[in-house]
Amino acid sequence: MALESDVMVDRRRLKRRLTFWRIVAVVAIVAGLVAQFARFGEWDDEPYVARLTVSGVIVADPDVLAVINRVQQDDAALALIVHV
Repeated sequence: MALESDVMVDRRRLKRRLTFWRIVAVVAIVAGLVAQFARFGEWDDEPYVARLTVSGVIVADPDVLAVINRVQQDDAALALIVHV
């Protein structure tokens, strides 16, 4: 009888530890996702200077023109440095 109660107490203790670590893991994952979104998402409106490296003719590449237009329309962009 005493052995069964000890086993039950140990199982409860292990379940509590496992539940604790599961909760810690979920909180850590959520905090990491929030940190990533805050760093690369829409929440970051601090002013910055954009830098663009171009090789070749600017007019020939629509992707470069799209980047230049996007920086031009961004209110947080203070300047654009184009390295040719």
